[in-house]
Amino acid sequence: MEVVAYYRVSTKGQGESGLGLYAQREYVKFAAEQQGWVVVAEFEDVGVSGSIHPLERPAGAKAFADGRPVVVAKLDRMSRDV
Repeated sequence: MEVVAYYRVSTKGQGESGLGLYAQREYVKFAAEQQGWVVVAEFEDVGVSGSIHPLERPAGAKAFADGRPVVVAKLDRMSRDV
């Protein structure tokens, strides 16, 4: 199954260090291998609060507009209130 990956970090510092994004990418990569998914696109928002609706974030909106299932490393990357 083809999926798109969505990554989000709340602070620019997390984005610049790459640690938060790197960990999320690694987790999604692992999950995709385990489930037999093919990640066909990746979207990331840096410095964007989890309190903002995913469709109101630049990359979040693009990820969901793709039309394929969206995969995140943890649900809190999608929203604070799951």
